[in-house]
Amino acid sequence: MKKIIAALISLTLFYSSTVCIFAIENQECPYYEEITDVIELKKGPVLYLNEKKNDTYWEFSDNEEAFKTINSLEHDLISILSTNYNLDNLEKSNWLDYKNALENEISLNHISESFHTQRLLTFFNVCDNCDLNNEIRQIVKTDDYSMDELAVLMPYTSPYYKEYERKATINTYTTMNVTNAINYADKWASSYNYSYACFINGDCTNFASQIARAGGISNRSNWYYNSTQSYSTSWVRADTFVKTWKVAYSTTSFKTFSNKVSKGKFIAYDSEADGKWNHVAFVTAIGSQKSNYRDFKIAQHTKNYHAWVSSDTNGWENVSGLKAIINTPN
Repeated sequence: MKKIIAALISLTLFYSSTVCIFAIENQECPYYEEITDVIELKKGPVLYLNEKKNDTYWEFSDNEEAFKTINSLEHDLISILSTNYNLDNLEKSNWLDYKNALENEISLNHISESFHTQRLLTFFNVCDNCDLNNEIRQIVKTDDYSMDELAVLMPYTSPYYKEYERKATINTYTTMNVTNAINYADKWASSYNYSYACFINGDCTNFASQIARAGGISNRSNWYYNSTQSYSTSWVRADTFVKTWKVAYSTTSFKTFSNKVSKGKFIAYDSEADGKWNHVAFVTAIGSQKSNYRDFKIAQHTKNYHAWVSSDTNGWENVSGLKAIINTPN
């Protein structure tokens, strides 16, 4: 098995009077087991913010080599996606198009879930890590960034994000009308409301935001939708959505999670427990107690459905990692 390491870099880079970035000692990556035996990863830059050490995300040691390897290993699957969605060769500039295409094919049951689909999705997860780390690097090069701007990009396990979460004021915006939110979720769970921007291949957070809007939640500075060309990152990106609204409760136990959720709550999961939320959905009803969990009904996009956990359509009971109830207005 290829050793997964974070390279030691002796040079420390100072971008401002309060921030410095450098790499840390060699480590093995504790995540992304589907690819770590074939693609070398390294720990992302460590940020010292307010005199505290903050880890970022694991990333590829060599981007070019990583894409070369995945294109070789998953040639058949990538070729199918390229043909079906008229995509150019998979590379750094279009990985998100491939991710969305793969999720859509799985959602439509055109491609069955397998080790190969999971390996490619894991690869895309690390691609996202690389993009996030680059955004973080760019932000801290300036001295005028806001805490909100940087915190929502950081892992939720980082001291900087936890401090941001602690300082955040209690939301005093309009209380969400749960009935209206559920009615909207039920109406549009299996289709798309083209009055909004539509991300057919990756629409979970966009749909969750629409549900919140249907429930009467108006624009705020860090969560808004004005038009198909004007919306916040938190409107469409799961990790930022969760970090914007904050987590009310989280656990790795699905049984415990199922007994904590309630009707009208947004929920999320981080399948790798790596500090980045992967998916958002909405709870519309609470059901009976099953052998290993309490049943509840979920409305979500990508995969599009409105279904009980106990149904064959829903797969939340099999999700690994951390599950969360989001602290949205109620």
